[in-house]
Amino acid sequence: MRRLLYKRRATLGQLLGQALCFCLVWLATASVSASAGDGVVRIRAKNADILFAPGISVHVIDITVDLLPKAPATQVNLDDAGSFIVRANSGCARLTGQQLDALFNQHVLDYEPRSLNNVQFDIEDNRFALTGGARLWHRIPPFWLPFSASGHSALSQDGLIRMHVDRIHTVGVPVAGLLGLMHLRLDNILGIDRPGMQVEADTVIIDSSRILPGPVFDSRPSRMSLTDEGLNVCFGKTDTPALALPAQLATGSRYLWVQADAVDSLGQRIAPARMLVRPEDDDAAFVFQLYDSQPQISRGTLALRRDGILTITLAPNRSALAP
Repeated sequence: MRRLLYKRRATLGQLLGQALCFCLVWLATASVSASAGDGVVRIRAKNADILFAPGISVHVIDITVDLLPKAPATQVNLDDAGSFIVRANSGCARLTGQQLDALFNQHVLDYEPRSLNNVQFDIEDNRFALTGGARLWHRIPPFWLPFSASGHSALSQDGLIRMHVDRIHTVGVPVAGLLGLMHLRLDNILGIDRPGMQVEADTVIIDSSRILPGPVFDSRPSRMSLTDEGLNVCFGKTDTPALALPAQLATGSRYLWVQADAVDSLGQRIAPARMLVRPEDDDAAFVFQLYDSQPQISRGTLALRRDGILTITLAPNRSALAP
């Protein structure tokens, strides 16, 4: 039988029509189906920057997650972040210094009045350093004071990231000792009480399951480390296996694999779903928005394989990481 391979620059109409047609044929003839059941969509991502909002991303080293329907008897819709809950099963992800800057400035500190402004992170030698502008008690003075702080981080038993501040300077003057003399703590003057983050005594507490914009997470990390590359978090046990991909599939070093009995995407229900998303250049950054990805996918190249795997090759999207 002639090998069936359609490969062309995908407009949105071509993508919808070809994917639906091919999946219906494959459903009628295939002898195996995706392993995930009960509406669960299983995803493995490797060496990818996943966008949660414009300019806000997380670098995925290699991670396996489940997307769970938020409501009973409903289907996960990849175009609607409100339709599913993300559960990380195994693997690791990283927030680089630049990604931490974007997360704080565009999301965490996006409110008024606030205590910190235009923060920048630097991570080195298992310590973090933070610079920016500060106002005491959210309001004093009426302008931003130059502010710097540093400290170390640890993961509590309940999976919360605790960033303990042990050095504070404002306008170049050490403040930590002065606060002690005045019987004040960091949370007395620099309060942050946002979803996923709060200041308690001299410690900033981060709940990674709540701090990101977009979909709901129901898992917290089991391990954490600070390296020169950024804040690293890992999920599951160290020996938890990653989601296995089909042996015949050549993925490259950067990819996102999706498998499910069924998933709603691009305005259609794909059943069963076995999809591989990868960059056009395996040596370039792989930036992908997990939900509401229609515009990005429509600019890509589609290949429909005889074994039922839908391959989407994305054009470069480096600008999407810029804050």
